[in-house]
Amino acid sequence: MFYLERYMSSNGGKTAEARSVKDIARDCAISPTTVQREINKASQELQTYDRTLPENLSFDEFKVAKG
Repeated sequence: MFYLERYMSSNGGKTAEARSVKDIARDCAISPTTVQREINKASQELQTYDRTLPENLSFDEFKVAKG
């Protein structure tokens, strides 16, 4: 979102400093809900899923008692 990109560029792109959603919203003059929505959207883009199986699989053998 434009507001958050502008905030990050004016902040020098620093992400080490912990800021609350409310503080960022106030600095960007947008609602905290919008900030949280954009954070969630960005985290979805950063998540990667490796859906391949490993080359070797290992299974434990166990006996199920009947009765």
